Amino acid sequence: MPKTKEFRTDFVHIEFFISETPDKDRVLQDIYVDATGPELSSHPPGSLAAAGHVYPLESSSQVKRGGTTSEEKKTLVYPPKYATAVGAPKVPISLHSLLLAEVDLLPRALILCFQEKRGQGPSYWCQIQLCTHTNAQIYSMDEWKNAICKVDRSARGFKVGFAFKFQTHVLAFVTIDILVQLMVYGKDCSNHSHRFKRLLSQYKSCIDSHPSGTLWVHKHGAPGAPYDVFEPDYIQQALVHNDLLLGALIFGDDAWKHLCTKAGLEMDEIKPNTRSILVLVDRSKTWLQLEAYDVLFNGSSGHQGMTSWSRPYVYRISKSNVWSVIPVYPKLSIPDIPDRPCQPLPGVEVELLDNDTRSSLLLQNVTQHWEVYTVGPLDFCGVAQIITGPGGKKIVMACKMDPWHPEYYVQKHILSAATAKLRRNGREKKVLIKKQRQLSSRKFHANKVPLDWIIG
Repeated sequence: MPKTKEFRTDFVHIEFFISETPDKDRVLQDIYVDATGPELSSHPPGSLAAAGHVYPLESSSQVKRGGTTSEEKKTLVYPPKYATAVGAPKVPISLHSLLLAEVDLLPRALILCFQEKRGQGPSYWCQIQLCTHTNAQIYSMDEWKNAICKVDRSARGFKVGFAFKFQTHVLAFVTIDILVQLMVYGKDCSNHSHRFKRLLSQYKSCIDSHPSGTLWVHKHGAPGAPYDVFEPDYIQQALVHNDLLLGALIFGDDAWKHLCTKAGLEMDEIKPNTRSILVLVDRSKTWLQLEAYDVLFNGSSGHQGMTSWSRPYVYRISKSNVWSVIPVYPKLSIPDIPDRPCQPLPGVEVELLDNDTRSSLLLQNVTQHWEVYTVGPLDFCGVAQIITGPGGKKIVMACKMDPWHPEYYVQKHILSAATAKLRRNGREKKVLIKKQRQLSSRKFHANKVPLDWIIG
């Protein structure tokens, strides 16, 4: 499931398209899809779908989509209101003059509003739940006809879940279509507030001051004990939610009351269903440096927001990579917990990865090659690729194997992607050997399609 940032990015993208194009250019002309693997055999030989190309749906289409393997839970792509029975005369969707009028955002879905009679008739709402590795792309008609439609689903680098074709553009929801292992990459720098930066610096100084090889017992309020590095901005929505009651647990009752008053928030009321949990927590103590929180959220009272940068560490924990700007406690550190023996707690092994390994895992190291990059919809699926050619000339490829551009750029992308795979496999040699170049060249010619195959 995409994250909030990616949902909002798609929402803003579509909203901008609606606001910047005239109504006449947003009247629905066709609905397109890529056939799934099981669907390919149901299409006649020689058809667009059978060849793996994106194709328009007829009004009798029974094609269903959904983020589940259960057919019962999938829904029809073609709007049921305008569908015709199998065998009945076909009615093009364009005859209904459906205008894309607006877009709305839900926590887990986008909603498109189409209005009949070019905006003068009743509305028809389409709810789209974005599944893993799915995002919205808006193509010009040239990009759609000369790139997306000409490259089949296996060579394109992504699949078209479904697409709405308008007069001058196509709004497509592109997807990998197949569940893959999720690989998480890091960024070289992390942006945060000045307050977070100060707390982080103090925390690091405290950790660095501990002599290595000696046991360090740290307890709440003791001299030299580190404070938690915490920025309320990151959970602002949860802190102002009346039913969650997180503020007093984090800051303690007195400090939370003071911060609420300054922020203009109502003090939490302990409800009966949460009272039994809260009474177990000593809310008179906190591991925060309360003096750092003169205001609750940055951006209020003239405070600046996210303007400082830090370099994250990357740790290997239980075969997984964990990125954090906060260093871990020394191995010989233990908390002083009342009524418990003062001895190291059992835990998992934490390994700090070296700089070379860290560099290989950076987001910037893999985003330039689609084949090795599977983070999420915002940065991956269907995102255009910028290729630099002779003299520094740059072109934008709407998809892999884009036949709209000279062969040089397509071959360069294939070669650079193959080189990236060598790096990912730990090979020191960065340049492809002659045999690999030949294989990449054959891959290009095997996927090349006639330049005169243009979708209507």
